Amino acid sequence: MFKNILVAVAEGPGADAVFAHALSLARLTEARLIVLHALSAEQQPAHAFVHDNDSNWVDYMQRWKRREHEGSTLLQHLHQQAAHAHVPVEILQQTGSPGPTICRGAQEQQADLIVVGRRVGPDGLPLGSTSTFVLHHAPCAVQTVPLQADATP
Repeated sequence: MFKNILVAVAEGPGADAVFAHALSLARLTEARLIVLHALSAEQQPAHAFVHDNDSNWVDYMQRWKRREHEGSTLLQHLHQQAAHAHVPVEILQQTGSPGPTICRGAQEQQADLIVVGRRVGPDGLPLGSTSTFVLHHAPCAVQTVPLQADATP
């Protein structure tokens, strides 16, 4: 059925639910699991890009390195879980806006399915722009995992 499943993860409480769902699918279908974490410069405050003040640049770089490290730590943790479950796994951390980065990663990795979190509000309506972008631009099938509004997509 599926040969390559790409799961998009982020730091926060939603990462575990999205990953667990994708891991279950990979086990059931004997697929390779590709775990992707997108590092987005868009999530940094706009003042961080002002180069006329060295302290802003240093602050930005410190926060960026911290985000890279947090993402790498998350990916290593998820890699261990997949390996423990005997699921072939590859981890990727790429820089870019999350939606396009996920779609590009799926195309590059020849994914048959993308699993991505979808934040929903108390009324059940979708809140996440990343999952909406992926649904409309993905090169393959997409499955969304609903998360509470306070969870990270």
